[in-house]
Amino acid sequence: MLNGLIALSLTGLSLHQPLMPAQKSGWRDPFRLAFSIETPGNPYDFELNDVRVEFRLKGKEKAEDRLAYWDGKRWNAVILAKGEIDPQSLRVVRNGAPVKDVKIQLEPIMKARKNHRSFIVKGGKWGFADEQGKPFWPIDFNLGWQSPGLPDLTQTIKDMGNNGLNWTRIWTNHWDQKNPWWPLDRKVEPGMLDQTNLGRWADLVDACEANGVRFQWVLFHHGQWTTRTNPNWDENPWNTKNGGFLADPKDFFTNDKAKKLSKIWLRYAVARWGHSDSIMAWELFNEVEWVNAIVDKREETVGDWHKEMMKFVRDQDPYDHLVTSSSGMELPIYESADYYQPHGYPPSVAAMVFSQPKTTDKPIFYGEVGPGDLMAQGSPQVAAIRDGIWSGLLNLHSGAGQYWTWDLVYRDKLFPEFAYASRILEAIQPFGSDWKIVDVTVSEKLGSNLTFIPGRGWAANAGYDFVLPKDAGRSGELSKYFQGKNNAAMRTKPVTFQFTAPKGGSTITAKFSEVATNGGGLQMTAAGKTMSVDFDSAETFKKSSVRTLKLEVPEGKHTLVLDNKGTDWVGLSSIEFSGIAPAAAARAIGNGSQLIARVNAQSATEWFFPAPSKKKNFAADIYDLDAKKSVRLQLENKNGKVRIPNSAAKDAIVWIR
Repeated sequence: MLNGLIALSLTGLSLHQPLMPAQKSGWRDPFRLAFSIETPGNPYDFELNDVRVEFRLKGKEKAEDRLAYWDGKRWNAVILAKGEIDPQSLRVVRNGAPVKDVKIQLEPIMKARKNHRSFIVKGGKWGFADEQGKPFWPIDFNLGWQSPGLPDLTQTIKDMGNNGLNWTRIWTNHWDQKNPWWPLDRKVEPGMLDQTNLGRWADLVDACEANGVRFQWVLFHHGQWTTRTNPNWDENPWNTKNGGFLADPKDFFTNDKAKKLSKIWLRYAVARWGHSDSIMAWELFNEVEWVNAIVDKREETVGDWHKEMMKFVRDQDPYDHLVTSSSGMELPIYESADYYQPHGYPPSVAAMVFSQPKTTDKPIFYGEVGPGDLMAQGSPQVAAIRDGIWSGLLNLHSGAGQYWTWDLVYRDKLFPEFAYASRILEAIQPFGSDWKIVDVTVSEKLGSNLTFIPGRGWAANAGYDFVLPKDAGRSGELSKYFQGKNNAAMRTKPVTFQFTAPKGGSTITAKFSEVATNGGGLQMTAAGKTMSVDFDSAETFKKSSVRTLKLEVPEGKHTLVLDNKGTDWVGLSSIEFSGIAPAAAARAIGNGSQLIARVNAQSATEWFFPAPSKKKNFAADIYDLDAKKSVRLQLENKNGKVRIPNSAAKDAIVWIR
């Protein structure tokens, strides 16, 4: 007996010796304590059965505790600690009172691990680091749920690790049996949790640990609480129509029982898996902007729910995981969050990411990105991946814009895009120093077409007047939903573009891909000419072959006026101006001794960059993103510029140092 409280039954381990040498972060390998005690009623109800294991580290006066969890047969608690446990201090506590005569089975947790044990924290030059200060910049793709016909999620996580990727994002959803309070083919009483579905999470956490992949654990998603966007409310077991207790999905955010049951799930996840540093963050909600409560203008209610739940998670979690949620930046859900996590699917991912400045109060990166045509074949998917990664880097975000459509990674054989980006970043190692955005003009030779691609999704225009080609980088201010009369507040006036046509017969081509259900139109006016189209409904649009408007203009200066006099929005894909763009354009960052740029070229031409410093000689690596090959050049500083001779690369990362 120990202090008359606990009898220990050890399985080949002694708490009198260090379980394992300390990791670099100070953590020793975790072990599990398993025990049986009487707990009346629901074992998942933490108000009825708040079960914990208390202990002290040798040489420490202050006691620590770890939450215990029920696995369907017995109670367990995983202890991960920075030091050696004093075995005389161990005790099981229920509702604050010690439990007497408990037999504890001590079990090692022996798992394959790719990385040293260390949690991700806010810090470092770019926003995230591990506990030793090593920078962490998330780069990978989402892995929301198990898709039919694809490898098991655990295999995909292994493929991620083998390709040098370090992050993913996984949902708690019911349709692939990962939601413990909503099993697909069986019923659990509200407040109980399904152990079969919980076992799926055990496999996923193990896979992430074995392959060095950190993940955001999405604990709730919008479909559960909406009747409008990707709705699952009709199937929700908490819906009164299904024998539940909520008559309206809005009540999820205010109903006391719903809040308690939500906390039961959050607490259980922390208790069972909080020791895992493969969990980068607890993400409370996916895209909360789509729930009925937001649509019905109850933003503050949703914001208050986030504050309450974030505080609860932090109070339960002894390892201080990061906590976030995801939505548009305008919602009041981020006050207590550790970082911002917007999503977006515009025609141009690059324009969207560049339109979101680096935030100064906390880190930011896009948790989901993809092309406007989500399932398009081939090149739009490649562009979305590259734009998410390199625009995130060159806009100084704390992570890549993370590609959403994991199904297509296998269908379109997209792993090489991620793997090559990872290799480039490993070679450059940019995350240990401060960088600034650098304005660069890499080519003054005009004659290429300029394609202005909107970078905003369902949001009001942030800009209306553009001078081209100078303002080509501002395309993120224009929404792809070019609004008509029904949503006049989202586009308060026509959009104008000033430009100079290099020759007679120059053209302006506007492309649009969809029209609102109520119909909509598009009107282009320049050089005294007007082209327009108006559809009375989406059905009319589908039957029409018209997908573009095209104007010819004479040589000289012009102003294009773009308007919509129709009822509702038109899905604007792009506006192309012939001959007014330089042969190559770039975005760049510099740190006083190095420069990193992404160059997009329409034809082979020489490139000029500002010299990163006053030194005379520089080396440059040019990474061709299409060919997946690189070349190294020696460059000379001439009058503050370095010249790269004609390059055949159309899409390249350039590293000068």
